[in-house]
Amino acid sequence: MLVTLSACQSGALTTAQAVPPQVTAWRATSEGGHGRHLYVSVSTSTHYPSIERYRLVNGVPETKPDRVYGGYGGFLALSDNGTLYVSGSDLSGDNLIFAFSPRSAKPVRTIRVPNPRRCGASSGEQWSVSALASDSQGYVFAAIYSYAGGAPRRMLHVPCEGVAIFAPDANGKANPVQTISLGHAVVMGLAVDGSDNLYLSSYPFKVIEYANAVTAPKRTRVFKTHLPARFTSLATDGAGNLFISNTEYGYKTGWIDRYAPTAKPKGPPTSEIQLEGSNLHMLFSIAVAGRDLYASDTSQSVDLYQARKNGPQSPFYSFAASNVTSVAVGP
Repeated sequence: MLVTLSACQSGALTTAQAVPPQVTAWRATSEGGHGRHLYVSVSTSTHYPSIERYRLVNGVPETKPDRVYGGYGGFLALSDNGTLYVSGSDLSGDNLIFAFSPRSAKPVRTIRVPNPRRCGASSGEQWSVSALASDSQGYVFAAIYSYAGGAPRRMLHVPCEGVAIFAPDANGKANPVQTISLGHAVVMGLAVDGSDNLYLSSYPFKVIEYANAVTAPKRTRVFKTHLPARFTSLATDGAGNLFISNTEYGYKTGWIDRYAPTAKPKGPPTSEIQLEGSNLHMLFSIAVAGRDLYASDTSQSVDLYQARKNGPQSPFYSFAASNVTSVAVGP
């Protein structure tokens, strides 16, 4: 079985089902909402694991998926041409990235991520893909994390901790076209905008921006959270806004900051969603399309918010889902 599951997932497996929207005076008005889809990576009793694709109507998902990718589940990324990338592994323990065309629930190619050997004192340390992103050209960005006990000694093709970038047509044992090494940092979230500015959350306190990520990565802005809180997931929208999810250490409070493309990293966010409801805020994954933000906050639902509204906010629509690993929005 081909699967990568979050270490934070827990709870009984239940079949995902839609629940009625929470009605407000506001209606979803996603730019380009028609013809777009929401993708949700779940684990359920009937599809273990799977990715469910929902057609969006004015930004709101229909009650039933129009496609199910059975047997695949992990971190998700979408390119503008509709290629879906999904992290996973095989029985040998190799880390894989599956690429799906917009017309099929079976992968058209599989990227076998090279092993970052000799990252620590042991030659047999474990490692994983901890996040995925894709740009408008179809380049796929994979965050690499190694569970090593010693200092890095050598890098073979991919960084021990950092980001490996693969070409749009990468297949099989493909070497990355670009790498970004971060030393001992743990990357928990990735996002890339239309200008190939890459954002990565370096656990637990920083989000780092790299301009020209594919051709010549250059570190530009650095965003830092206000303690005692940590960054969790990231997203960008078509206008170049950066969305950063925050949770305080007790997970009782959660919020999502939006920074405009010209915002100063040390200044206040352009706007902030302060999450209401729920006694637990994990913010495992977020995605943005137009003025709609999709969040997996507790792993048991997908909640919709107004992406650019400032202040306290409850979801204007929610639907139940089981053990959500990742969400993505695209063609």
